[in-house]
Amino acid sequence: MLKEKYGKPKREIDHWSKEYYRGKYEKRGMAYAVGDVVSQVTWENGDTSIFAKIDGNNFKISVRIFYSSSALELVFRQKEKSKKQENF
Repeated sequence: MLKEKYGKPKREIDHWSKEYYRGKYEKRGMAYAVGDVVSQVTWENGDTSIFAKIDGNNFKISVRIFYSSSALELVFRQKEKSKKQENF
């Protein structure tokens, strides 16, 4: 779904801790569930970065998607710096 929306990822990595399910695409869900694989994907879209991560442990699978904006990050850092100077 994210690949359809954002296109080809800038970076796509699978980290395998065990080899049992590696190469068995139909068993990938089980590999996530038992913690054998962690997948990470990153896109860059203008000033926005998108990071997705899938992992699991003890048969609980987590999917996380993070969005960050370099433009908004700069504004946030400037406001934080200003607050610290006011409290000094």
